[in-house]
Amino acid sequence: MKGVSLDRFTTIIIFFTVLLYPLAKMTTIDSFTLLSRLLITILITMIFLWLIFFVTFNKRQLLLITPFIIFEVIYILNIGNTFNIDTLFIIIHHLLILMLVIFLINIKWTAGQAKIFSAIYFIVFPFLILYSILNNGLVNSNTIGGYTYLLAFFPLLYLVGYNKNKRYIFVILIMSISVIYLSGTRSIMLAVGFGILTYILWKVITQNRLLFYGYFIVMLMIIFLITVVYPNINKFGKFIELNDLSIKYTGKSLLSGRNQIWELLLDFIAQEPLFGYGSGTIPNNLLQTTLTSHNLYIQIALQVGLIGLLFLLLFLFAIWKTFWEERNNPMIILVSCYFIGIIIYQVFEVTLTQNNFGFMILQWIILGIGLSYCYDKINSRKKGLKSSAKVDSVNT
Repeated sequence: MKGVSLDRFTTIIIFFTVLLYPLAKMTTIDSFTLLSRLLITILITMIFLWLIFFVTFNKRQLLLITPFIIFEVIYILNIGNTFNIDTLFIIIHHLLILMLVIFLINIKWTAGQAKIFSAIYFIVFPFLILYSILNNGLVNSNTIGGYTYLLAFFPLLYLVGYNKNKRYIFVILIMSISVIYLSGTRSIMLAVGFGILTYILWKVITQNRLLFYGYFIVMLMIIFLITVVYPNINKFGKFIELNDLSIKYTGKSLLSGRNQIWELLLDFIAQEPLFGYGSGTIPNNLLQTTLTSHNLYIQIALQVGLIGLLFLLLFLFAIWKTFWEERNNPMIILVSCYFIGIIIYQVFEVTLTQNNFGFMILQWIILGIGLSYCYDKINSRKKGLKSSAKVDSVNT
């Protein structure tokens, strides 16, 4: 279908709604956070309903979202005895993700809109750098590092796609990496590292489809290895040296408690591998602990089994496949680097589908914008081919 253009008023409304949540987290006012979450939910729902009534979805879009629809259905059917308010929120969050992705891929984004959304980063950044320097615990360091990483996407998108000023790109990168380092958020550092690696290898992995798809599979293998190997990292001969380096440069030990809980949760998953223990299951239901799984893939396998996890991975692969269509577009290269960073980040956090509303929305906005650019170009090419075919038929 043809992309829908947003007028300036609607763009401003979306801008302020998206801006509210990170600002609320920086102010640490719970009522402000709740209000901004409610406004985002209402806005996404209203725009989605508008699209349902006025937009015709094409086959390609339906094929893209089908794995996620099945993923959501599995969650609904697997509620069992685990239904509570948290389970309801998980299912609602999944519906919001679905609506958000459908909305974003049907929008035709402009340079002006990219520039407007860049302002979110510059408005929130003073708070991020202040809290990272003060290090007073008022705002969680993971929150500081996460928002710095995710919000940096917007000015980078404008700069690589429209402005193309390499000096400004360098400044944004230095500013963001500095705050991430000061926050000591190792999971975000790892995400940034894999994003940079993807950028370095881009010309290699885009030589053909096999290499491009294979790169995604390699990332899944790395995710699997980290998830399985990390719980036993203290058994490695060089662990003490590596741990000393981690403490020296990040101020934190390599072992954060995740190693113990992951090992136990993996044992539970092995006992109920197909559909897990129920959609609302958390580690506290199975273990005497207040810790969370801190791993999206373990959390989902625990809740809806390897079957549910498979459909989420199929959805992510469908997104990655779509990026191939515009692999030479600088904006898609940026989104792809973020995509890899995000899925690696989920090895140590649960923010893509549950637990952290602000991170969840921003991550899917990033991926949705990338899909939007791809579909816009795909539709333009199809339109061009149809026009050429009509001209040829007239000439003959």
